[in-house]
Amino acid sequence: MSSVIIFQGKIFRILLLVSMCLFSSAQVFSQSWFNSNWSYRLPVTIINNGEQLTDYQVNVSLDGTFNWNHSNSDGSDIRFTTSDGITPLSYWIENWDSENSASLWVKVPEIASGNTTLIYLYYGNSSVASASNGFSTFEFFDDFEEGAINSSRWLASGGSWSAVSAMQQNGSTSYVAQGTVTTGNQILQGLVFSGTDYIAEVYGRQISGNNWGLCTRVTAANSYYLTALYDNHDTEANLFTYEWNPLTHPFWSTALGTISPNVWYKMSVKVFGSNIHVFIDDIQWQTIEDSNHTSGGVALWLQATETAQYNDLRVRKYATEDPVCVAGTEENQYPPLTISYTKSDVTCYGGADGSIDITVTDGSGNYTYVWTPGGQTTQDISGLPAGTYSVHVEDGLGSIGDRVIEITQPGAISLGYSIITPFDCTAGFAAVQITASGGTEPYSGTGNFQQLAGTTVYEVTDANGCTANLPVTVGPGPAWYDVAWTYRDPVDISNADGSVLSDFQIKVELDDTFDFTRINVDGSDIRFTADDGSTLLPYWIESWDNANNSATIWVKIPEINTPGTTVYMYYGNSGAISASDGAATFKFFDDFESDSPSVGAWSGSTAHDWKYSMHMQEGALYYSIMRAQNGWTTESLDAEIENEFNYIHNQINANGTVSGLSSEPVYCYGLVLSTLSLGYDYFRVSNPTLAQRCYHDMGLVYGYMASQWSTPSTAPDYSISLIGFANACKAFEVYGATDTVAVLSGIIENYVAAFTQSSGGWTGQSGVQDHLKRDFGVLLAYDVIGDDSYLTRVRDNIDWILVNRWVASNGGVTWTSPTPGEFYECHQQWFMIAVKMLYDRNTTYDYLEEGLAAWRFLTDNNYANIDWYVHNYEHQNAFFSYRQMLTDGSFQTATFKGSYEIGTALWGMSLNYDWVSNYQSSHSSQAYNYLDEMAKQTKKAPEIAGFFSSANNWIRSLSWSASAWQPDTERWIRVGSPSAQLVDDGGNNVLSLRGTSHNDFYATVNQTFEDFIFEAEVNLTQDVNNSCNPEIGFHYSALTNRYFTMMRGETVNDLFLRRIEGGISYVDDSSPYNFSAGIYYNYKITFRDNVIKLYLDDELVTDYTDNGNILTGGFSLGNYAGTPVYYDDVRVREYAAVEPVVSVGTGQFLAGNWTGASSTDWNDPLNWINGLPGPCSLVAIASTATNQPRITSSAECFNLTIENSSELTIEETGALTINGEMANDGSFIIESSLASSGSLILKGSGTGHITYNRLLKPGSSQNSDWHLAAPPVTANSNANTGKITTVYQWSEPTGTWATTAITSAVAGRGYNIRQEPGSDGVISFTGPLANGDVTFDASSPFAEAAGAEVSYFDRTYVIGRSPENPGGRGWNLLGNPYPSAISAEAFILANFNSAPGQSQFDPNHAALYLFDGTTRGYYYIARSTGWPSGSYLDEAHIQAGQGFFVMAMDDDSQFTFSKSMQAHSTATPMLKSGGTDERWPGLQLKAKHASGEVVTTVVYGGEMTTGVDPGYDIGLFKSGQGMELYTLLAMKDNGINYTRQALPVAGADTLAIPVGVDFKSGGEVTFSAVTVPVDGRRFWLSDKLAGTFTELGLKSYTVTLPADTYGTGRFFIIASANTPTDVRHPEATEGDLRIWVSGGLVIIDGIVSEGSLCEIFDIQGRKLLERKLSDGDMNVIEMPVGMHGVLAVKVTDGVRVVSRKVVVP
Repeated sequence: MSSVIIFQGKIFRILLLVSMCLFSSAQVFSQSWFNSNWSYRLPVTIINNGEQLTDYQVNVSLDGTFNWNHSNSDGSDIRFTTSDGITPLSYWIENWDSENSASLWVKVPEIASGNTTLIYLYYGNSSVASASNGFSTFEFFDDFEEGAINSSRWLASGGSWSAVSAMQQNGSTSYVAQGTVTTGNQILQGLVFSGTDYIAEVYGRQISGNNWGLCTRVTAANSYYLTALYDNHDTEANLFTYEWNPLTHPFWSTALGTISPNVWYKMSVKVFGSNIHVFIDDIQWQTIEDSNHTSGGVALWLQATETAQYNDLRVRKYATEDPVCVAGTEENQYPPLTISYTKSDVTCYGGADGSIDITVTDGSGNYTYVWTPGGQTTQDISGLPAGTYSVHVEDGLGSIGDRVIEITQPGAISLGYSIITPFDCTAGFAAVQITASGGTEPYSGTGNFQQLAGTTVYEVTDANGCTANLPVTVGPGPAWYDVAWTYRDPVDISNADGSVLSDFQIKVELDDTFDFTRINVDGSDIRFTADDGSTLLPYWIESWDNANNSATIWVKIPEINTPGTTVYMYYGNSGAISASDGAATFKFFDDFESDSPSVGAWSGSTAHDWKYSMHMQEGALYYSIMRAQNGWTTESLDAEIENEFNYIHNQINANGTVSGLSSEPVYCYGLVLSTLSLGYDYFRVSNPTLAQRCYHDMGLVYGYMASQWSTPSTAPDYSISLIGFANACKAFEVYGATDTVAVLSGIIENYVAAFTQSSGGWTGQSGVQDHLKRDFGVLLAYDVIGDDSYLTRVRDNIDWILVNRWVASNGGVTWTSPTPGEFYECHQQWFMIAVKMLYDRNTTYDYLEEGLAAWRFLTDNNYANIDWYVHNYEHQNAFFSYRQMLTDGSFQTATFKGSYEIGTALWGMSLNYDWVSNYQSSHSSQAYNYLDEMAKQTKKAPEIAGFFSSANNWIRSLSWSASAWQPDTERWIRVGSPSAQLVDDGGNNVLSLRGTSHNDFYATVNQTFEDFIFEAEVNLTQDVNNSCNPEIGFHYSALTNRYFTMMRGETVNDLFLRRIEGGISYVDDSSPYNFSAGIYYNYKITFRDNVIKLYLDDELVTDYTDNGNILTGGFSLGNYAGTPVYYDDVRVREYAAVEPVVSVGTGQFLAGNWTGASSTDWNDPLNWINGLPGPCSLVAIASTATNQPRITSSAECFNLTIENSSELTIEETGALTINGEMANDGSFIIESSLASSGSLILKGSGTGHITYNRLLKPGSSQNSDWHLAAPPVTANSNANTGKITTVYQWSEPTGTWATTAITSAVAGRGYNIRQEPGSDGVISFTGPLANGDVTFDASSPFAEAAGAEVSYFDRTYVIGRSPENPGGRGWNLLGNPYPSAISAEAFILANFNSAPGQSQFDPNHAALYLFDGTTRGYYYIARSTGWPSGSYLDEAHIQAGQGFFVMAMDDDSQFTFSKSMQAHSTATPMLKSGGTDERWPGLQLKAKHASGEVVTTVVYGGEMTTGVDPGYDIGLFKSGQGMELYTLLAMKDNGINYTRQALPVAGADTLAIPVGVDFKSGGEVTFSAVTVPVDGRRFWLSDKLAGTFTELGLKSYTVTLPADTYGTGRFFIIASANTPTDVRHPEATEGDLRIWVSGGLVIIDGIVSEGSLCEIFDIQGRKLLERKLSDGDMNVIEMPVGMHGVLAVKVTDGVRVVSRKVVVP
């Protein structure tokens, strides 16, 4: 225990000012415990120099400096709070001696490491009762004030225990615990506490007899540590500590002096790790080490004939260093400010839109505010995430207020789903229920949905607008399966055990009878199912050796009946990820892969080393020089370099010597001189003061070196001296010290001359680094002397290295010789530096390729095929290269890194950046990034893996120490003191375990096994007994009850078995076995009916029958000795007396279920392995099939795979529906004819290309041109060479046709195709399918949407468009983008809306307009009324490959095609047939003339009107045909000629529908009709001129029309039950004229006088034409060729003037 008396004083006032500003007593006014009667408080600062502590008990002691008269005499008004002054803390008063002293214990929630923590002590309230509570303060506590021994807290092993009233240790009388024991040793054991490291304290005294004690780490009545105090051993020892167990009782004793009976003593026992510290009355008397008891509770102890009393027993937490508590100055409480608030909580989980608005009252104004966290000083704050916010407010008079406000947030929206109705392959959907929780109810987006096959992402929105997404995948069969699993083998299991085996693990072994070429190289695509072929089974791959055709897999089978069962093994899916899962397969499993290898940390001393630190300084300078030259934005090292120069400067003496530089002086002085020279040059501009000091220091060091080492030697260290001299010479030259340069030049020449060579290698140099350093010196000497022979000598040495130290295959530079080789990072860097320096001085000496190879050796092309930098970062969390690699790929010094190496790397990468950075390693990181990372890491202090110390200089080195294994506490518990780490052994995590005794191991947690088979892979890293002894235990429940086995190596060579029962060893059985180190043994233990069998690599070594009674328990892994044992793949499986026999049968080629054995017919069952595929079938077409399939009628499957070199064809009469996905690596062809079109509907997504052969009328046929076609692929790659003359693309903005290429055709757009005369009419489109929606951005001259009632002449035009430049008037050429027909009605419904702003269609033309290139006739397709619109085309669909016109609403219109519009319609006739008539009432009126036939339609519907009904009233597309037939609105003409008009059923007999005929040439016309009566009324054609009525549908009517017949007024359609006698059409009012354009003619319909004048103007008012009109009701004016656009027609008839705007296309 550490109890520190706290005191008050002025010194602490300043320290607490900040705390007082932020945390005030006013903060507690809203708390229930606080009121204004608390007059005082003390700030208490807890100083913690140890680890972070949680819920830790600290001791606060008060002495005479405390103002005792301010508190109650018994301390009842004491309260403690956290630093917020609000939150109460649990505390307990150990003693309170008013006016003198008090000891208080406080439980603090969190005490930061290496920092201070503030709490408050409140007092000065005479009206409150004490809140002291030891039970809530300590880990375990009892003051026995209940008046009885609480049986829920205590258990007596014997004796008599009770609570009695007696004098306590503080002199007061109250209850204490009293025990009396008559026989043996007995304990009163605490029940509600057990721990490992803690401090137990109790007051005790002897009543009769002579001893009493306190037990720690109690696990049973005879298992604990006991500390006992005797009063009759004064002259020897009277403080004893025992290690108590059933077998032995070793003890430690100490003499205290006289111990008196009936006197209270305080006993404290601190247990931590293997340490026991004993205190009597707070004085330490014993320090003991023992590890036999690692955890447990506490107990009171007595032995026979003793009676003792105990009081205030408590257990508190242990800390390596107890915190210290210091009090500040007593504070009076200020009158509080009142703070009220309103708040807005966060809307969505994780958001930051909360806000707080506070109002302050009861103050003087001039408020200041400080918010925590954040530090805002405004009154209100916003943009807040959820959390607790506190505000401190002060006014101008010193009153303060504090308020804590919590901003809450709704919980995260959590989505779930359930499949209500499984996927129905025929219907193509499943019923899915989406549920939500969290967020804010109610939700939108939940409920039941029908989902098509595949993945749908559901979005749910809560009441606050917060959203969450949930992907749901449905489809046929098991969700995991698709056609990618190519093969399936039956696995037959024979069970001869005689009983049903449940959840049993079978062993599946594959050998060379299995075709390993069909499976992934790592077995990742293997799956096992139950006998239903779909239910997945857990499995684990023990081993997989693809190269040697060998694998072992364990599979967990739910039930194996007798005589056996069959499961299935699937494989052959190259894209599958392994599902191997040992934890799901075995009863217990750990391969240690779920834990990361023990990472540990870098650390280093702050010692300065002249050799290493100068290499770092030199590298940092070269890096900084290159950084400045290249303008890099990498991390700057300037500050660190300057600090190092400060250190160097302070070590240089006036005579040029360097203090502390004694080791390798020639080498190190050369480095110091070199760095000072570089520093002078680098800092001359940026820091002249530092540069001048470097120059001064350089001169001193140079003078000393010249006096000592001006005469060279061939010894390696003189290379560095030459480097120093050469760099100094350059610096002196820059400075202008010519005399010094002359002297130095002579020294340099002498050095180079003394460096002799043999066969190119430098004489006297051993390792490759010595040769390269000499190269550096000579190259730098060349810069001074300019002698080309220097470069030649370096070249010769490089050649020598390439012969003697170079591995050509990977660029490794070996230390001594290529074989065997030691490869250092710094050697690779030095080689790169040397070749780059040589190349820079003479480019004919080009060894850059070899330099690049040296770099690649570091980054990927080496013996381990890894990047030394990245791999070390990933495994040891610091961006340093490994130091050294051997030819076996191992790193011999991975745990050490010196500043020597880092400096070299900085130099090498900087110098070689320009060409190294062009090579990108396999880790996708480049030299630039490496430099930046290394510079950042270099700046850090040693404790965070850096090389810059707190003393502001470079340190020598860092070392790496791996951290201890942190096991999964749900699997393992540590027993004793084993040492364990996870290590990477060849890419595999293994457990490395050390120990010192049989009691050091890791045991399984909450695992109980009876009969079992245990297996593990075990590796003795050293084959010596008592050095490396793997121990595996089983049926473990306690140290005193277990079995364990041990592998004992050389000197013993056996497999050892022992049973410990009740703490006694009963079995010592051994079987001889000669082990080898460094290999993994499969270690297997079986236990059944006390028969124990031990196997090594399946060889039975021990077969032992035991008579013990330890029949259940867990397992343990241990090591008796200190050399590591490696464990891996620990598992436990079910036992069977007779293991099932497993055999793998002949596989089925699932993906080749099409055989083509009979023919090419898809629908022939003989061509399939398992019959015809259906809507749920997963189909693949293999190239090895006898015939390739062709589809001539309807076909269906779920998934389709077309393998490479295979082919699928859909004939013109065929239709294929793929309900799921398609993968096409072969050929997929769809054919068509003039009458039929092959059809493909893919509901999911597809890969690969199809070819759609769209048959048009051949080029040799009459009228074969001008086909409006569209590619049913997203992008066409087929040029159709020799078939196409020209492809036109309609340009709506200009109203012209522009030429394009067929290979530029894209889905969704239509094209006009002209064929070559020799074309066969087959136009092929090849490309990928549209996997989703296709959109078309239409254009229009109009800038805004408008309803049908708005005149086109009153609308606003887009910029660049005008009435005189209308372009294509909004007509856009689209095309069906899919390889099937689409529903015209679905397309119109998706793109038309009665709200103009939401519609893409013009309301008067909500239809699709198609042209027949053979007849130049046109057709429209609109929402179905049951009526056809002409011949050859089905009104309900747009065929694959068909182009069509639409009129856009405005220039922002975007038409959308969706896959849901697709429908098979290969050869549907134009007119529907069948038993029922689905047509609306109405008629199709036909007018047949000499050169063709035209049609118009009138229909009646209940919701139709006499006005415009968009989507049903379809305007006429003026195509320039010889004759046009149309109707006008029945009630009021709106200037539109309609090819279809929809009218209401009600009042049908009151309407006379004007029929318009535009027939320039005139001639005989026959009118006929197909009719459906409306409410029993028949349809009649009225010819007003002839005065006739013809009943349509029964008769035709023939009439000869004169030339220049135009407009309406002669013919009407009437619905009547009887023959009508009159036409009651609303007559035009006097003066009304109807003016429109037909072809190139202007038609004026209405009565005018002879000589009336017609004038035509353009939009600018210029007159273009003038004509006299004839008397009558019809005038036709022929327009001059080329006149088009918006025109104004003005008719003057006397005083009557009529004007109209018309558009001439």
